[in-house]
Amino acid sequence: MKKIYFYLIFILLTMMFFFGGCAKESLSEEDHIQDFTVSDVPNDDGTGLVLQWHPLDKSNRIIKYNIYRGHRPDSLFLLESLEVDPNVSQPESWLNYTDKDYNATLISFETAPRKLKKEKQQVSSGTLYGNVPRDPKVLAALLPHYDVLALINTPKYYKPSKRIELNEGETKNVYAGYNLNQFETIFANPKAEHSYYYCVVPVNETGRFLPATPILSAIPYNNRPDTTAIFYANYIKDTGEFRFEWSPPSGASNIVSWEAWLMPRYLLPQYYADQKANAQSPDSIFNANWQKGSIFLKEMQPEYWGQNFYDKTSPEEIKEKLSLDIQLSSYIPVLSYTSYWSSEDGSRVETFQSASLGKSIQIRNSKDLPEVPKYQVLDKPNDKGDNIVLSLGRPFAYVTQATFIDKEHTKFRVNYEISTNSVNDISKLLFRFLDSQGRVLDEVKEGYTDKIIYAHFPKNRNWKEDITVQIYSQLSNEKEFSSHLITQKINYDSKSLRFSGGDIYDGSQNLSILFYDIFRRTPLDSSFYPGMRFRAISRSYDQTVPYPETETVKLLKVDLASQLVLLDPHFTVALDEKTGATFRPSLFKQDTIEYMKALSAQIDSLSRQISSEDTLSETAKNLAALQEEKNFITSLSSYQQGIKAKNDKEWRNILRKELDLNTRSYEFRLLLTNSRGLWANEDDLP
Repeated sequence: MKKIYFYLIFILLTMMFFFGGCAKESLSEEDHIQDFTVSDVPNDDGTGLVLQWHPLDKSNRIIKYNIYRGHRPDSLFLLESLEVDPNVSQPESWLNYTDKDYNATLISFETAPRKLKKEKQQVSSGTLYGNVPRDPKVLAALLPHYDVLALINTPKYYKPSKRIELNEGETKNVYAGYNLNQFETIFANPKAEHSYYYCVVPVNETGRFLPATPILSAIPYNNRPDTTAIFYANYIKDTGEFRFEWSPPSGASNIVSWEAWLMPRYLLPQYYADQKANAQSPDSIFNANWQKGSIFLKEMQPEYWGQNFYDKTSPEEIKEKLSLDIQLSSYIPVLSYTSYWSSEDGSRVETFQSASLGKSIQIRNSKDLPEVPKYQVLDKPNDKGDNIVLSLGRPFAYVTQATFIDKEHTKFRVNYEISTNSVNDISKLLFRFLDSQGRVLDEVKEGYTDKIIYAHFPKNRNWKEDITVQIYSQLSNEKEFSSHLITQKINYDSKSLRFSGGDIYDGSQNLSILFYDIFRRTPLDSSFYPGMRFRAISRSYDQTVPYPETETVKLLKVDLASQLVLLDPHFTVALDEKTGATFRPSLFKQDTIEYMKALSAQIDSLSRQISSEDTLSETAKNLAALQEEKNFITSLSSYQQGIKAKNDKEWRNILRKELDLNTRSYEFRLLLTNSRGLWANEDDLP
């Protein structure tokens, strides 16, 4: 009996040790997280919240902080585990976590439990749970409170969905239903103007849960964009046009309009006073008294969102706005911008404005514009058919570093690289080395391009002075060296005790300060959008064109009767570039056939309402748009073949052939910029 008592006492002591984190009174204040806050992400589009707290002292040996989130204070789910190094924790510093941009997983089907599971640590004001379970009922309760996206395997998306028809009010709506376990991962992001509750629990290296923070709440709101946009303006004097380049302010992605202004420098005090007033005013109030004496140049509405935007004025746009004797040095460019936000039900719209001061205007001539090279778009050779290559001009060689390898400083070892264009191979190179007076020191012909050569210089010269190298190339399909010339300065670095290659000049153009911006679009895109920015010393760009493996879909609701997750069954197959008409069939053939019948009936009804001469009324314009849509859809071979399909499976397979072709076909546009507003694109080619 004594042994049994001893054994029970031992178990109780062990449990007290492991679960002591639940008993706050047994721990000191240093074991509690201090200054935990939850707040709206400033200057964003109303879709983010930020958490902040002081980490515990390293004596607590914390390895992670579990972050819990819920739309109700009584039920919080594990959102993320923020891992930390237990050896470097500093209580005076801050830890941050931003719940935004779908950066946390709601359900990961590799780790999600089947049922609700409470955490070891609990709080008096609510219940903490582990990961969201693979339970349709739980997901149904969460969906109305978050924007929810999911990844689903492409074959699963197109094949096994079930048609679900629901009576919603006075209408019948059709959805595509999927089992919850057909999805790979589900992400949930906060919605604007919804309340969310958070709690943080520290976990030490033994797995012990220390006391949780209080449960705090916050609401994300759409805010005024900040003033961190970077704006460059170049005036091209001989053509009478402005060229603009800018990057957007941090945080906001819902800016729909940009305005370029020229502000007299004497208004700078007024501009700063307005900016200070804006910082202290409600977001709906935009103080811009500086505009009264400024020159409005252009409103710009790019059709894409990216990290770099470009636009320009035509001479006609600014002819009457600028006087002939204007001194542009007396002006400074200003970029103002407007964000747009709509409430969830569309009943309320907010537009907030902000402004950023630009960099000083640069006055240039058209000969200063970067020279856009001629390029080719090719299928990449020797791959699996999943890459397109852009070949950007002629390949060339350039020096990376060099050093003397003898005591007399006459034998010069040079390392070089080759910028290939994926089409033409360099068979020979000629390096000509010149001193500061332009005298030839040596010439070296390279027949085997192994990226290293040796030059021999005269004795008794200042071996530390800069050296100019001229590099000529001969391609494999050429019989002699081309006149195309690459020039560099090779500079001595006293710290590394060696020479390094300086800026690379292609003729008179300094490639080292230029960048390509590749714009691309598929037949399903209405406009070009930026793909990749990279340095102009590159001569090729690979565009990966993978076969789709997953689809990103929006979860709409859960049908509790069937336990299926419901999605919009429509997907875009084709787009008419001229009219903007789209073919968005349903996964279910019968619904597309019914839509086409209704479209034809609507066209017949409108045709009877207007005369044949009427082309300007709203009814006539609506009729024309509907007719263009019908003509476009019925002209597609995928539709013509699809309506003959015997079942939904055959219907989808036919449509996917055209969809795959359209999603894997690319058109490109090339832009070259100094990243300071001096740019050129294909429109500037002669």
